[in-house]
Amino acid sequence: MAKVQFIKFDMIKGFASRAAKERVSVKDTASTVWFGIFENFYTEESELVGFGGVIIKGSKARVKSIYVLPEHRGKGYGSLLTEHMIRAAQKIPHIKTLEAYAVNPKYYEALGWVSLQTAKGITVVQRRLLGA
Repeated sequence: MAKVQFIKFDMIKGFASRAAKERVSVKDTASTVWFGIFENFYTEESELVGFGGVIIKGSKARVKSIYVLPEHRGKGYGSLLTEHMIRAAQKIPHIKTLEAYAVNPKYYEALGWVSLQTAKGITVVQRRLLGA
């Protein structure tokens, strides 16, 4: 069973080179909240198989990155991470939308996000949060 948890940046440093090859940012900032997805969470074989980060600055929130190890893709882990980050942002009353800079906007659109603009192969996508 997979589980999403808050994690510290130190836990994902080992993913940096693999993620960078796929244009996924793995740089920490003071305003980034990191989440990890663990496979077999409730067993001794628990393994971190992906991560996501959300930057929260003032009244704005933006997905910094989502990454799942290639050998664990196709299991819905990216969607679980994304939905978890949406729920976390919704708990902050002054945050009305969550944005992401997407290389693959179709991923976000399938989860109910709206594409706003594209430049240099990157699309800005946005998700309106409940109560906004």
